[in-house]
Amino acid sequence: MSLLRRAGSSLAGHIALAQIGWSLPMAALFLYLNYKQGALTFEWALWIVFICSVLGLAWAIVMWYVATLPRLRKRSNNRWRGP
Repeated sequence: MSLLRRAGSSLAGHIALAQIGWSLPMAALFLYLNYKQGALTFEWALWIVFICSVLGLAWAIVMWYVATLPRLRKRSNNRWRGP
């Protein structure tokens, strides 16, 4: 099953897509910018990666319950039984 198909059908797929599509690029960008400014330490790098991961997780959960789950319920013609 492809990542996009899995992301459209499960919460775990949403989390994986958010971590790959948002958290990883944002962490890389912030790490690079801090490195260029000369302000990057090991502790700061761990903090950046942690914050980006948590925000990606929060975004995935919100999008699952706000956008995807209602779409899946409509598509199944009210036969959806819940998790």
